[in-house]
Amino acid sequence: MSNADYTGVLLFLYSLLTLFSIVWVTLDSVTRQKRMPGTEKVIWITVAFLLGPIGAAIYYFVIKREHRYEREPEAF
Repeated sequence: MSNADYTGVLLFLYSLLTLFSIVWVTLDSVTRQKRMPGTEKVIWITVAFLLGPIGAAIYYFVIKREHRYEREPEAF
C-alpha cells in the first residue's frame, strides 16, 4: 500500500469517529440529560459538530463523568 492509501484509511476512520461522537453527544444530551436546559443542549451539540471527538471528550468529562444532569435533585 502506498502512503496515499494509508491516508485515505486514516481519514475514513477519523470520519467515522467524528460521526460517532456527534451522534453520541446529540443522543445523550437530548434523551438522557432530562434536567439540562435546552440552550445548553444546543451548545453541546454545536460543540460536538465543531470539535468532533475533542468536543465529545470535553462533554464526557464535564457532563457525563460528573453525572451533572442525571441525578435527581437532592432534598434539603
